[in-house]
Amino acid sequence: MADHNHKEQSKLRAEDIARPKSVIHPALDWVNGQLVVGVVFKNGDRAALTSKDGLVEIEKIGLVCERDGKFESPVTPEMAEQFIAYLATNPTSCPREDLNALLLELAEYFNQFVVFPERHWSRVMASWTLGTYLYPMFQAYPYLWLTSPAPGCGKSLLGQILANTSFNGEFMASPTEANMFHLPEQNRGVQVWDEVEFANQVEKSRFQSVKAILLNGYRNGGVVPRQVGNSWDKQVKYHVYCPRVLIGLSRLPETARQRSIELTLQKRKSEQEVKLYRIDDQAAEETRLRTKCVLTALKCAHGINQCYKDDKLRRDIEALLGMAGREVDDIWLPVFAVVTACSPHSEIDSAQDSLVGDLAKAALQLTEFRADQISGDTSPFPRPATASCSEGGASEEAHDALVAALDIVPGEGIGPSDLAKVVSKRVKREVTTQWLSKGLARLGIRAVKYNGRRVFIVRLSEIQEAQVKLGIAPSFAQEAETGQQGQEGQQPFENVET
Repeated sequence: MADHNHKEQSKLRAEDIARPKSVIHPALDWVNGQLVVGVVFKNGDRAALTSKDGLVEIEKIGLVCERDGKFESPVTPEMAEQFIAYLATNPTSCPREDLNALLLELAEYFNQFVVFPERHWSRVMASWTLGTYLYPMFQAYPYLWLTSPAPGCGKSLLGQILANTSFNGEFMASPTEANMFHLPEQNRGVQVWDEVEFANQVEKSRFQSVKAILLNGYRNGGVVPRQVGNSWDKQVKYHVYCPRVLIGLSRLPETARQRSIELTLQKRKSEQEVKLYRIDDQAAEETRLRTKCVLTALKCAHGINQCYKDDKLRRDIEALLGMAGREVDDIWLPVFAVVTACSPHSEIDSAQDSLVGDLAKAALQLTEFRADQISGDTSPFPRPATASCSEGGASEEAHDALVAALDIVPGEGIGPSDLAKVVSKRVKREVTTQWLSKGLARLGIRAVKYNGRRVFIVRLSEIQEAQVKLGIAPSFAQEAETGQQGQEGQQPFENVET
């Protein structure tokens, strides 16, 4: 018996072990140091336009992903011919002038239709857009979160333009979980999700169903497993990595927000003129821009990848932001790599009047804003200074509303909704109950339950502490009213529940 087992084992040879399979996605991928862009022929056959070898058969590059779909290719015959002719010149470096010109052209295109809070944000959008043609080379690629204090600020319009200029972009309102699983597998295109809201329990529950996608879909190789089949006996791993734009009025849950570049848009003023966006009229121009993006990505892929792998760039971003970790590696490093490949400057300086300087301004602005929110001790506002009282913001209007509320609450006990109405009349604009309650809570002023209803019952010392946080010195009258020991008006109420 021992001899039989020995003979059976001797048939097992190490050289017969199957090698692990490494697959590529034919629509867009980064394989062996080259960018691969899928090509579709008239008869339905597919090939690839690569940054090193030009037009080649996909099979010569590697094994194709088994679940790839009938992807859409942005490559035209003219584009392929132009790039093949470019390779014939034996280029030795990234054409910085072409890359710089395209980024400025994209930024100017966005500026035609959208009013940005500062000029540098249009350039951030341009850099992110070109990066969608290169994102498989990065270990992570940030989401964009477009929000505003009120409807009608241009979020959906910007999202539509981003979809139309990015790689295989799709503009979707409330996509299903199935859409989110299958589209990255099909064409690796950008997903623009409109109406991403979390204001009620139904919307929050819906977020839980797509949370796994958002957690994993920004990182290269990110997968979400699901059981499929008639008896749910088969496990399938969906590759969900792709660039995403999320659009909504609500505050984005922190799990998604930590993976996003956040832009808050404002309503356009009458003196701020922009062109009316008509998708049919712009179709030819956007096709031309997509063509330039594909060509520039192919020409500059190697140079951008070198910048991305440069440890000095990573250290410079860490020094700029004063931090390390995800904020640098996953959010800003990929976008900076796109821009620094065309920069003649070796340093990142927010004072520079350049693409790199503008990107540095945006990174600093967003990082400082988030740091203020994390500290949370001095600012009661959940949004940047451009937001309104209905959604929360550290603006003069919001400041005035809180000052008015602190002047009103020392009365006999007013409810949150009644307080919001009185404050609205005083400041002559709508102040919502939810916003006002949150703002006061961050100042240490909270409604309590008294005789079956929630009301504000506040000691004058608490008002003074809140005023100090808002930068208002307590008045002489208030100091006199509280007395030396500060006891008057501070006797406990009966039946009060915190």
